[in-house]
Amino acid sequence: MSDRLRQAISATPLIDHRAFPGWAGFFEDFPPEKRVLTAIDTYRSPAEAGYAFPGTRTFCYDALEAIYGFTRADIDDPAQKERLAREYARRKTDFRALLESALDASGIELMMANSFHCPDIKNHPRIRLIGSADPFIFPFDNTYLSMDSPLASSYLAAFEHMLHIHLVKRRVKLLNYETYTAVTDDILDGWARTGVAGVEFLLSLVRTAKTEEVPESEGPALFEKARRGDWQSYRRFQNLMIRRIFRQCGALNLVVQWRCSLSESRIGHFDCLHLAEMISASGADRTCLVITEGNWPAEDHAQLLALGGGLLPNRVYFDFSGRMLTDSHPQTLGATLRRWLEKPALWDKILYGSGYRNGKIGMYVAARTAREALWIALSGMIRDGILDEETAISLAGRILRDNARKLYRL
Repeated sequence: MSDRLRQAISATPLIDHRAFPGWAGFFEDFPPEKRVLTAIDTYRSPAEAGYAFPGTRTFCYDALEAIYGFTRADIDDPAQKERLAREYARRKTDFRALLESALDASGIELMMANSFHCPDIKNHPRIRLIGSADPFIFPFDNTYLSMDSPLASSYLAAFEHMLHIHLVKRRVKLLNYETYTAVTDDILDGWARTGVAGVEFLLSLVRTAKTEEVPESEGPALFEKARRGDWQSYRRFQNLMIRRIFRQCGALNLVVQWRCSLSESRIGHFDCLHLAEMISASGADRTCLVITEGNWPAEDHAQLLALGGGLLPNRVYFDFSGRMLTDSHPQTLGATLRRWLEKPALWDKILYGSGYRNGKIGMYVAARTAREALWIALSGMIRDGILDEETAISLAGRILRDNARKLYRL
């Protein structure tokens, strides 16, 4: 086997279809009680950054040098920590230049950025935006959802404030169901008109992804009961809005990203198989769905959902992003990618995303980890006679770049 595969993987410009540049900065103007607890971006050494594996920590050293110019000697010198922290903070004051540096160092051609971003990236030529659907799902008292989890509480508080911003901007009050859905419809339509590429649901962080079909005719009554504090009606209202928005995204050609990875102890919330009934419901067959973070750590469920169309392929895709990259060694991730790639029906359904929220270092580390893991998977398949080198090179291009270009019509 020649070096062509490794060279091709290293040289392929990435499309990072799921990123959060400016995540911490987005919340700076929020009241403190409305900020997500993990929205923090301060200098941390590789030892402090939480990467468990030596190889990944090496990627972190490389990132700090490539993006910030910090040498390994200085990073490892306790006497230099305060200086490096000041420089790290100073570089954030010119966020656009810092982002360009990180994109170049990470080999990213184009990034899809969730709406949790600072204003500096708007109209950036290398960024397409992804809207957040979650504020539209939780417009009322969410105490019953948030009592047992500080992180869930902080997300719900952020969603509530984001909805408040939408309503104030449009000078609208929540008078009734018709007024509310008119606002959400207008926002989704506006996103589609202005080139937003998709919509993300993070709601598995705070409630189960499993929903039931609720007739639209029940909407007005559920809205009023939910507003008065009837949590059972509120849950049905949420189910109605989730499925309503999901169908609308298909009609508007907005791709839906759904975060599916284990968070805290909420095992019953994240599994992508909870979405199986919704994607097969009437009117939902036009919506393209991306299971993000590979349904970590139950990654086989992601491929099961994507294969669920049988002879008539469905519109389910999945990525390797987020915790699949931050919590996995390239060898381990490579084994997962190989299991996926051994099924040709999935070759056009796998996407790359960083999914990292805090700082630019994670963007770089994710890219390096992904390229290494993909090389491990594909080179192993070549050695075992499953693929030839040309097919492996083609697959690398699809996964790192071309599948996203096709899905998002870039």
